[in-house]
Amino acid sequence: MEGRKVAIESPDQYEAAIEHLLQMLFLATERPGLLMTTDLREHLALAAQKRDRHGDFGAARLLIEWADRIDAAAERTDPAPE
Repeated sequence: MEGRKVAIESPDQYEAAIEHLLQMLFLATERPGLLMTTDLREHLALAAQKRDRHGDFGAARLLIEWADRIDAAAERTDPAPE
C-alpha cells in the first residue's frame, strides 16, 4: 500500500462496510457465476450509496476506496486492449 492513502474510520464504519463485502462473498459462494469480477466495482458503489443514505459516511468512503483498489488490480491483471 505504498503511496496510497488509506481511510481512517471508526470501527463501526469498518463493520458496516465489511458486512457488505461478506454479503457479496456469500452470494458468490452460494451462487457461483452470479457475481462477475467485472461487476464488483458497481456492486460496491451501490453499497456505498446505501451506506451514505443511512449516514454511514465512513463506510461509504471505505467501499469506494475498496472498489477503486479492485479496479486497479483488475487493470494490472487484465489491461485494456490498445
